[in-house]
Amino acid sequence: MNISFNTILIIALVALIMIRWIRGNVGWQQLRPGKIVPKMITFLIVGLAFFALGIFHPASLISNLAGIVIGVILANYGLAKTDFEQRDRSWHFRPNTWIGTGVMILFFLRVISRAYTFYANGGLHTVQTASGHDFHSIGSTIGMSWTSGLTLITFAYYIVYYVKVLLKQRQGRIRE
Repeated sequence: MNISFNTILIIALVALIMIRWIRGNVGWQQLRPGKIVPKMITFLIVGLAFFALGIFHPASLISNLAGIVIGVILANYGLAKTDFEQRDRSWHFRPNTWIGTGVMILFFLRVISRAYTFYANGGLHTVQTASGHDFHSIGSTIGMSWTSGLTLITFAYYIVYYVKVLLKQRQGRIRE
């Protein structure tokens, strides 16, 4: 098996992201809007891109909507299971380890599955246009599948969860 430098680099990057993500799901975290808001924006942009890639494909659209609904439900349940505590004049929170880790694992299993499919099929799918020109379709590789809804569970979960954590802090409704 011949593994390229790019493949090793991608695997290392994914491993680093996974480690950072795990640290964010385990134990107490300081509630810092300056760190949470960029994460929310990133999840929103990437989530919208995934949603847009499958919007005209009926199976993907249904899957995407189901994934969003499941993500919102899990976020609300996860928030109910989140502990908040004030330490040294700043708020800290401890997300439910099982819910956050489960959503994260679901996401990474989806990414690994799609990466395997991508490499097994030789890269981007080639689509021929009516004029006879070939082009590579990233949409068919990423978003044109019923499994894209699995990815949107993750994005919806973290967007809604972080929004509600910030709203609770802003409204002063954090329980001790």
